Amino acid sequence: MPFYLGIDAGGTKTDCVIGSLTSGNEVGRDAIDLAGEARGKSSKVSQVGETEARRTLEALILEACASSKIAPKEIRAACIGIAGASLPGVVVWAKEVIGKILFGCEAAPAWILVKGDHEIAQRAAFGKGPGVIVAAGTGSIAYGRNAQGEAARVGGWGSAISDEGSAHWIGREAVAAAVRSYDAGRRDGLVSTLEQRWNVHCPKEIVQLIHSTAPPDFAGLAALVTKLAEEGEACALAITERAGSDLARLGITAAERLRFDAEAAHFAVAGGVFRGSSAVRQSFRKSLLEIFPRAAIRLDVVRPALGAVSFAAEARE
Repeated sequence: MPFYLGIDAGGTKTDCVIGSLTSGNEVGRDAIDLAGEARGKSSKVSQVGETEARRTLEALILEACASSKIAPKEIRAACIGIAGASLPGVVVWAKEVIGKILFGCEAAPAWILVKGDHEIAQRAAFGKGPGVIVAAGTGSIAYGRNAQGEAARVGGWGSAISDEGSAHWIGREAVAAAVRSYDAGRRDGLVSTLEQRWNVHCPKEIVQLIHSTAPPDFAGLAALVTKLAEEGEACALAITERAGSDLARLGITAAERLRFDAEAAHFAVAGGVFRGSSAVRQSFRKSLLEIFPRAAIRLDVVRPALGAVSFAAEARE
């Protein structure tokens, strides 16, 4: 039985799985028998640097192999989904790292694939079929394919100008709301949360922290904001609901570009923001149905690394 390696190298964590196909040569959703897995911290080069990213990937691949009770050289093909996969330097680096671990050489063979993280998420949700995935983790993006094989990507242009509805966006919006509360002399849940997390006591301290040489982790606030929203805190709830509608807008734009009608529109979600917030999921669904009232919407969060396994298996068909 051939084994395939799939890696989701996200901005917050890395998910590494080894699996085989369960139904002949079919490559698609729910056709993968999971043999082993490993999860760890981020291996995104632009975030942690090449040395740390390499160390993390090496450790997780070996851990996944141990979990599968197979040697790295038994892996038939591999695929890594990573942000920035369109950049030549990222592709070369990822192939070299994985090639050395699996095959003992940096001259990586053709069956080590490097895909965008949005591509493996879409494959995990829909296999080779049509549909739009909306992913919201540290960043956000929508990506879809139609029955003709045409693709559309929307968003995902980075936190400075895009990534609406992402963990970074939720944290940044929470800080802005807390500053407004400070200005109005209020001490709501967001203010208290920010004071405890960042050890600040006034807007001046927040501004100093934001503009320091090591800016604070906005994305790290998202889980706290979603918890406040689940508890009914009005401002936090408004932020998470707006995150859901903004993420839906990404998906709607992708579906419209792909010319999906109300019957053919299929949506799925991926990422920690969807996983961690029912308010985001509910707002997302409501906003989608306003434009595509008969859409099929899958709200159980997909695992992109399984899509990477699917791509790897396809490479050796």
